[in-house]
Amino acid sequence: MAEADHVDRTAAGSGGRAARAMRRLTLMTLAAGLLLGAGLPAAVRMLNLIKMHGFPLGFYVVAQLAPVLLAALALAYAARARTLDRRRLSGGAKGSPGTREAGSALLVATMLACLLPLAGASGGLAWQGFDGLWLGLGLATGVLLYAVLMAGPLARAAAQGPVSGSGGPLAVLGFASGADATRVAVLLVALPALLLLLASQLAALAAVGRVVGLAPPVATAGAAGAVLALALLQLTGGGLLAVAGLAATAALGVVVLAAALAMAATGSVLAPAAYGPLIPEIGRLEVTLLSQKLADAAAMKAHATPYAAIDVLNFWGGVLGTAFGAAVLLGLSLGVLAPRPAAGGAEAGRGTAAWSLVFLLPFLVLLPAIAVFAKAGLFQALTKGVPVAALPGWLLDLARAGWVTICGAAAGTAESASAACKAVAGHKGVLRLQDLGLAPGAAWLATGPMTGTGPWVSALPIVVASLASLLAGSVALLAAAVALQAVAPGAAPGTSSARPAGTGLVALGLLGGAAALAVMLPEEAAGTALWPLPMLAGGLAAPLLLALWWRRATPTGLAAGVVTGAAVTLYYLVGTRYFPVSFHDLWHAFTPTSFGAEQKYVSLRDAWSAAEASGDVDRTAAAWQALRSHAQGISGIWGLRPAAAAVLGLPAGLLATIVVSLLTRAPSPELRALRDRWHDPRTDAETRTDAAMSGAARAVGRERNLPLTPPG
Repeated sequence: MAEADHVDRTAAGSGGRAARAMRRLTLMTLAAGLLLGAGLPAAVRMLNLIKMHGFPLGFYVVAQLAPVLLAALALAYAARARTLDRRRLSGGAKGSPGTREAGSALLVATMLACLLPLAGASGGLAWQGFDGLWLGLGLATGVLLYAVLMAGPLARAAAQGPVSGSGGPLAVLGFASGADATRVAVLLVALPALLLLLASQLAALAAVGRVVGLAPPVATAGAAGAVLALALLQLTGGGLLAVAGLAATAALGVVVLAAALAMAATGSVLAPAAYGPLIPEIGRLEVTLLSQKLADAAAMKAHATPYAAIDVLNFWGGVLGTAFGAAVLLGLSLGVLAPRPAAGGAEAGRGTAAWSLVFLLPFLVLLPAIAVFAKAGLFQALTKGVPVAALPGWLLDLARAGWVTICGAAAGTAESASAACKAVAGHKGVLRLQDLGLAPGAAWLATGPMTGTGPWVSALPIVVASLASLLAGSVALLAAAVALQAVAPGAAPGTSSARPAGTGLVALGLLGGAAALAVMLPEEAAGTALWPLPMLAGGLAAPLLLALWWRRATPTGLAAGVVTGAAVTLYYLVGTRYFPVSFHDLWHAFTPTSFGAEQKYVSLRDAWSAAEASGDVDRTAAAWQALRSHAQGISGIWGLRPAAAAVLGLPAGLLATIVVSLLTRAPSPELRALRDRWHDPRTDAETRTDAAMSGAARAVGRERNLPLTPPG
């Protein structure tokens, strides 16, 4: 008897030490991730003083090493957490990501990567240099945040009856705070964000179709049909692995493209190590363009110099919003791709997240190199003199597809381009850098022609962009369908029907709405492409994290956090884009505009008032458009761009959740105990052995009238 008591005390002591070690591991991993995601960009100016194989060291560390270190950190965390969990279980049953989880990781990585080539990062990397790295750095940091803070608790929560099935973060919010908070979260944040993501991918995919010669209606219909087919394929038993194969093809395409460009430019296939000498070459080409009067000095930004195109607050705000938004998006996506609890529980959840970041590395590490090759190739072509009357075919193709403007016009022929440039004062008939207006994805699609490589290399960016948008659109469509089912009449909070037929019908309806937006308002679909991440970060990140980690969070507090964070974020996004004049008038005291920009705003506003008083409709419309366009460029609290809107929404949601939770009645002991089980590895052991649901879960289920589903 004494010996048995001694064994029990020893096991309890070992479990307590492992729990404390787990807390230390979590804090240390978060601190290291914060250092890599925010600390390295802060030191880039100093590090740039050191040159290494042509690379300014600060630029190279942020562009190439930081994503790799974040991936290594995620893998190390997953491995160490697995060891500590097994130690707490005293060598209990083991689990690890299986084939399905690996397929989910690959597909989710490609879904996140789609935000890079088609939603602005490749264009931003090409023209902003260092200042365009915030999106890739934010995505990598977000995957790490998900692995550390969300993957384990969400996997264990999915094994407990009321949140069993699809939904991920929405399921946890629904269980912790009831049906009302779930409906608010879905209708105010998750569904709009996912539909915007879907619409942007449909618009981008249709634009790619127009580049290869498809008529606009055919391109849009084909994009919608392909997305729906992939979504339905994922609902089948073996469909996920087939779709994951397409994701692997996209990643391989990026690797081959980078190697081909590096070989053509430097004679080496190791793109991440070979493009350093081209960075100072870009600077020399810029000087040549300026001396030939083929570029505007105001538009030139040193490629590796930080905070030239955007300020520090917008860079870090973009990283913050992207990181927390990507973490929530990962939860929503994996809730669809792996709806049933994995055999490995938290181990498989963390492993899937960590491998998602590994599979994302080809995009994160190689895109900066590809952007430098493209930029150098374009500048070299311009220095040789390109007559507007004899523009290359690839440039006219992009113009016809809506990816490029020439001298301010969507000129699809050499004649129309010549006419547009003749209307520009002082134009001499030779293409200048400032004559080109490139949409964010144009730099990616035109990588091959810009660098002068063969036709098969030119086709690779189109193939990769098409696959990435198809995969991202299909995942966004399924996640939106599941989210909508979660708030359907009669649905339990945070759950959804897992029937493929039901999900497919809902997905079909949502696809029609997103396709209509992409067709009727293509500029809006493209202009709001980066909205989903700050929306998810501002509206869902803080309440979700508090629901998982703070036992005092109450249902009312979580609902208040969702409403407040979403309202602040949406107010900023919508106000600065659609009501910039009113927004600037209200918040101009917090807008760091220059004296000249403010004086121009005042003069444009006076001109509009005078035109309105005259009764001339055409003059009034023209004056209003000029005023609105200028206001869009200067409106914003602290100068925050839309991608950094989470700087306002996330703290607002966090504060509202904490304050309202402290002012309302504490959660029941049963709900607190259930939350504790989300961090207890014994939950994984019970799931593996198909144990009966805990008494605490049953008590909470009866309290909330939730239908309880046994794990499995």
